[in-house]
Amino acid sequence: MTPSVTAFACRTSLAQDRMWFFEQLVPGTATYNLGGAVDIDGTLHAGHLTEALRVCVQRHESLRTTFEATDTGARQLVHDTAEPDLRHVDLTGLDEAAAEAEADRVAAAEVAAPFDLRRLPLARFVLLRLGARRHVLTLTFHHIVTDDWSLGIFTRELGAVYTALSAGVAHRLPALPLQYADYAGWQRDLVEQGAVQDQLTYWRDRLDGAATLDLPTDRRRPAEESHHGAGVRVELDPALAERLRGLSRGEGVTLFMTLLAGFTVMLGRWAGQTDVVVGTPIANRPRRELHDIVGLFVNMLALRTDLGGAPTLREVLRRTAATCTAAYEHQDAPFDHVVTAAGDRAAGRHPLFQVLFQVLEDDLRGFGLPGATVRARDGAGHTVKFDLSCTVVDTGRTLVAELQYATDLWDEPSVRRMLDAWVRVLRAMAARPDLGADEVPLMSAAALTDAVRTWNPPPRTSSLTLDGGFAEQVALRPDAVALSGPDRRWTYRDLDAETSRVAAALRSAGVGADDPVGVHLGRCPELVVAMLGVLKAGGGYLVLDPSLPPSRLRYLAADAGVRAVLSATPVAGLFTGVPILPMDHLDGSGGDGAPRGAGFVDGLANIVYTSGSTGEPKGVAVTHRGVVNLVTGDHAAVTAGDVVLLTADPSFDTTTVMVWSALLNGAHLAVVPADQPLDAATIRAAVTGHGASVVRLTPALFHLVADTDPAAFDGVRCLVLGGDVPDPERIRRVLAAGPPRSLVNAYGPTEVTVTAAAHVVGPADLDDAVPIGLPVAGTSAYVVDRHLRPVPVGVVGELLVGGAGVARGYLRRPAATADRFVPDPFGPEPGGRLYRTGDLVRRRADGALVFVGRADRQVKLRGHRVEPGEVEAALRRLDGVGECAVSLAEVAGDRRLVAHVAGDPGLDAAALREILARTLPPFLVPAHVVVLDRLPLTRTGKLDRAALTAAFTPAAPAAPRRAPRDERERVLHDIWTGLLGVADLGIDDDFFASGGHSLLAVTAAAAVRHRLGVEVTLRELFAHPSVAALAGLLDGRECAEDGHPAGVLTAAAVAALPPHERAGLRPPSWRRGVADLGTPPDGPAPASGSQRAMLFLDRLAPTGTAYLTTAHTRLTGPLDVAALHAALTAVVHRHEVLRTVLRLHDGHPVQVVLPPGPVPLPVNDLTSLDPAAAGEGLRRLAAADGPFDLAEGPLIRARLALLGDGDAALLLTFHHAVVDGWSMGVLAADVAAHYRTGATLPPPVPQHGEYSRWQEEWLQGPDALRSLGYWRQRLDGLCDTPLPGDLPGPAPLPLRGRTHRLTLPADHAAGLAALARAHDATLFMVLAAALHVLLAGWTGRTDVSFGSQVANRPDEEVRDLVGFLANVVVLRGEVVPDEPFAALLRRTAATCLEAYEHQRVPFDAVVRHVAPDRPGGGNPLFRVAMTVHNTPQPAQEAGPLRLRPLDLEPGGQDARHELELDIRADGDALRCDLTYAADLFTQQTIAALGETYRRILRTVAGDAATPVGDLLAADQLRETVRGIVAEVLGGALDAVDDAADFFALGGDSLGAVRVQELIRDRCGADVPLADWLAGGAADVPRLTALVRRAA
Repeated sequence: MTPSVTAFACRTSLAQDRMWFFEQLVPGTATYNLGGAVDIDGTLHAGHLTEALRVCVQRHESLRTTFEATDTGARQLVHDTAEPDLRHVDLTGLDEAAAEAEADRVAAAEVAAPFDLRRLPLARFVLLRLGARRHVLTLTFHHIVTDDWSLGIFTRELGAVYTALSAGVAHRLPALPLQYADYAGWQRDLVEQGAVQDQLTYWRDRLDGAATLDLPTDRRRPAEESHHGAGVRVELDPALAERLRGLSRGEGVTLFMTLLAGFTVMLGRWAGQTDVVVGTPIANRPRRELHDIVGLFVNMLALRTDLGGAPTLREVLRRTAATCTAAYEHQDAPFDHVVTAAGDRAAGRHPLFQVLFQVLEDDLRGFGLPGATVRARDGAGHTVKFDLSCTVVDTGRTLVAELQYATDLWDEPSVRRMLDAWVRVLRAMAARPDLGADEVPLMSAAALTDAVRTWNPPPRTSSLTLDGGFAEQVALRPDAVALSGPDRRWTYRDLDAETSRVAAALRSAGVGADDPVGVHLGRCPELVVAMLGVLKAGGGYLVLDPSLPPSRLRYLAADAGVRAVLSATPVAGLFTGVPILPMDHLDGSGGDGAPRGAGFVDGLANIVYTSGSTGEPKGVAVTHRGVVNLVTGDHAAVTAGDVVLLTADPSFDTTTVMVWSALLNGAHLAVVPADQPLDAATIRAAVTGHGASVVRLTPALFHLVADTDPAAFDGVRCLVLGGDVPDPERIRRVLAAGPPRSLVNAYGPTEVTVTAAAHVVGPADLDDAVPIGLPVAGTSAYVVDRHLRPVPVGVVGELLVGGAGVARGYLRRPAATADRFVPDPFGPEPGGRLYRTGDLVRRRADGALVFVGRADRQVKLRGHRVEPGEVEAALRRLDGVGECAVSLAEVAGDRRLVAHVAGDPGLDAAALREILARTLPPFLVPAHVVVLDRLPLTRTGKLDRAALTAAFTPAAPAAPRRAPRDERERVLHDIWTGLLGVADLGIDDDFFASGGHSLLAVTAAAAVRHRLGVEVTLRELFAHPSVAALAGLLDGRECAEDGHPAGVLTAAAVAALPPHERAGLRPPSWRRGVADLGTPPDGPAPASGSQRAMLFLDRLAPTGTAYLTTAHTRLTGPLDVAALHAALTAVVHRHEVLRTVLRLHDGHPVQVVLPPGPVPLPVNDLTSLDPAAAGEGLRRLAAADGPFDLAEGPLIRARLALLGDGDAALLLTFHHAVVDGWSMGVLAADVAAHYRTGATLPPPVPQHGEYSRWQEEWLQGPDALRSLGYWRQRLDGLCDTPLPGDLPGPAPLPLRGRTHRLTLPADHAAGLAALARAHDATLFMVLAAALHVLLAGWTGRTDVSFGSQVANRPDEEVRDLVGFLANVVVLRGEVVPDEPFAALLRRTAATCLEAYEHQRVPFDAVVRHVAPDRPGGGNPLFRVAMTVHNTPQPAQEAGPLRLRPLDLEPGGQDARHELELDIRADGDALRCDLTYAADLFTQQTIAALGETYRRILRTVAGDAATPVGDLLAADQLRETVRGIVAEVLGGALDAVDDAADFFALGGDSLGAVRVQELIRDRCGADVPLADWLAGGAADVPRLTALVRRAA
């Protein structure tokens, strides 16, 4: 390499390209910040340190480099000189503990603060002075200019220069022969010349088919990583470290290879994999002349190790050494090129590997300062780039390891267990290297005890049989009801007698001990009689459901070897060779005296057939012991007072549970007959009719009831779900609607007698998979690996179940029995057996088990292990999806994921897949989504996967490639083909599937900006990766303003321009950071249109509180009150509008910005109160706000309430004149940012005053005139007709407000969202159309309108502007009773879109042009308003402090309108607050109105074709009143317009008296005539309201 001529601009290295891309994809992140803090104890000369930093920054060009985008990618800009960014902080005024804490905070904030790669500095330093001889120095770099090797260079040279300065001599650092830019150019030349092609071939072959490391996590992986992390640390015993060094020397390997081998063993064991890929950084400085350059040289190597074949630890070490050696020989291939060659680029995770391992020397070994000692300081915050990152520092004496982890995925205890397991492997390697890698114990003795003993209940022993237990209940309660059906009840005495006759008949037929007996009956009371009769005869029953095909019944009877068959129907020719006993003609001779207890405890109780992998069902032989153990346990205990509902399929194992749970505990068993359909109506009727207190359902049936009638279980004492995985959202719905007192999730296959584990479900269990809980009484459960050894907590393994419930095995299948029923090595008694369930589970820290999936459902797809359950959970969270199932299918030789879904009508498969693509990693997105009316179920209520397979037909082959259709598509196509080098590219082909990658995407975005003049973000390109999709996205998007027209005009020329042309110059200037067109403003800014309206309303009601706007925030975590106060003050100083008051200047309203000053923050300490009292005190504080003085200010109030340790509330109240809803998110982010870093944010461009100047100028231009013309035409003829009030009006100002709240449940909200999608509308449009219907029904008018607030921020330049930019638009609609609601929705959607296009015109300007004769105090265009909040404010992080919105219900605040609907999301539901004028309406009227609105929405969510007339409220009282008015007027009923005044229709005063008399006679209400005739229109709705109030 030879030095290049230093140029201002130069090429980037390939590693820098990778960093640049990440910054574009996730801007403003600190993920790739490097550095930390050091403690300096002793004498420190701050001036020498400053000069030493300056010398080092000047010495290394990379520390003077910034980056900029070009049409071909990024490039470096090397600056000739740059001063070091060193900040001094004096903490000597604090006590020692406070100073240390503040130093920790500053160090963490420095690491967490992002850099701007376009501007210097990309390295910053802070020197904190804690005392005369105590300092802390923080050093923070962006990774794009340095790496770990470079940090050692920098600290070593910093110490050398400081030492020379202290001695008064020149430093002796040799001149650098090269700079980083030289290396970057050399590397690019190598790659472009194909020098690394052979190495890329190696990596492609080496990583072909490599599996993703599937480590168990505490939480599912988010669609978008936060990169938040933490770390756990361990210091190895020096003796162990020395033994590991000795092992390395003896094997001829490096210490790194030894430590990595142990780490790989731990990872493979933890993940249950033999194919493990771990990443490691390599210095990548192949030439000596590169060793002393600061810069980003590091490359990444993917080290793949094979743990298959049961190797010893020594063999794993040798395999690891061979892997590392080969990787080092191919280290020149840039990592991004390796990723492309390997074809592994998936969103949501790091490519090729997710775990990093590295061994470093102590960076500070060469960092010495004369007169002081320097040591690394702990405590800086963590951001993480990988799921796990293990860093081992070799201190010389020992080894210190830190395992950093993504807190998105894990909690600290789980990672601590991994770290401890790795240390156990290292100890084994040092002591017994020839031990098998699979044989190293990963658990401590205490953890093993927990797994084997602590979480398993003690064994239970009992000599009771089922028939014996029933006999005990007969003796205890002979006259209690035991069994009932539709038309008969049996007492225990009756049932005992009848079953004894059955037993006698069976014994007469030759049935003896352990003989199988067929019971050919459906679900009916006689089934129970037969079951008990068989047991009394000593046999075991096999239910032969008559609904099964005859061939199936014959197979079951023959396979089980039944000795007899009990039947209620003729079965001629069905069962041959065995006696058939008809239930209604049994020989009962001697039945009453039949001996009891014919069965024995380990004898056969029943046989249940399960499906088999070979296609033939297997019979499971269940014993008396197993059933008795289950039904006498306490997981879902049944008592004598219970009524147990039997709904299960007769041959399903749940029938056994429910029958004997009732009969062995003295309860009443109520049977739902087989001829009744199992749906929500049947379940509700059965629960209500029988008074059922214990119900057990399959999740599939439970989901059906939850979707249709979630309150059906109200009154049930215990609801048990078993047989499949329940949906948390359905459980949440039931718990909210009318919950049973206890809801139990039960788990267990037939082979362990139905239930092995159970969990009482609460709200805290519903954020993830519902736990299956702990083993039930008498049962043991073990989570094991493939060698049947217990695995640590959190690790996924197979569930083995032992105890009393384990069945005998499979009838006549000894090989299958031996395979699944294995010896119990853990139990206290010899000879015990365990059943291998084949189910994968993990154990929580509290011991509870969580079902993960089936071992045999797990699939591997393109190297990824995929759990279909994860995809199913994501699908269930989508609006409109009720049920789903995901499986693997082969299409044209390609294995693909297929999702089958069922739910709301109109589900769109393509739309569902598109949403999944935005929330899941690509390998989890199904290739096909198939929409069905309902997922098929087996007869036992489980999902029928065979039927699903039959329902899937792959789509037809893709159509031929389409060519570009217009100029925009031609330009995009040219960009695509040029970058990808693909000539035959179609406009529908995927950019990334055609060879594109992330760096090309950055180049493509820049090319689109250059060629088309429009901005496209990287995320938009990822979401729209084809030419057609991106062209559709850009359709109508305006060209970016690349020119600088204002920059070439003088101030005088700008002032001479027409106002609207000046308005056109402002946004481009704002984009360049230039305020007020570069000219200081002349006088105060005018009030904006919205502010003028506020000033007017304030003059009308100066004491009103209607326009108080709150932004209350809950603060959790350690709170620094002083820092919070400083942050709040800084934010108020930053945004001029928060220091603005409104006054009149020469008769015109203007904004006057007050100078920065103190911002009071009174603190109320509520920590001494109990939580309830503190909450009430907080609500009182929030409700104590009074009106603001708009002319004097301030227009913001703040108060801090301390609620407890780490718990506080910041109460902010503003006048609406200075903020709107959008502003709240900007303010929250600003406060959090300032609190987190303490840095002063630059003032925004523009400020609110300049926005108001722009608005005033724009209003004088042609665009504003066009919009005003639209509003004049749209609102022409709109009548201001009063609402039908309950109380005489008009109401005095300010309007006294009250609020009524209603909630639309999640299923209704999901239906409305699906309705919106099906009609290309938004949820707001659906709500608006329904509101039009509500208003039409309430007022009797078909021409209705309401007002709605819009954000009014269509331009990017004002997205982060704090102020009152929101505007009000009037949405007018005609309600036609004969048309379907869908037609009204289409017209409403069109109206909304038109209104949005003309939303810039301030509402007060619309009023002036449309309704100049505004009535005193009233709104002339609408009396009802609706706001839908569709942008919830996210929580903010400020270091360890978390800020989240706090919802405190308003109390006593004035109303802004006569009626206002405020709708926002509340979880998956919708919350609607109806705020109304209390002097006009009663609470009963508004509540009834709210219920009507809810009914309308519920109806249209189910059927959008419903005629609007059917939705209008059928108010019989109003029809009666209208009939009276028509009678007095002498006209037909249809001739009376509800909205018309009585006198306008021809009425007179005598007629009004006659109306009053008829009202009294027919309605029983005495309405004062003056109330009807005064204060508003004397129309029918108003008279109806008065009648209702009087009655």
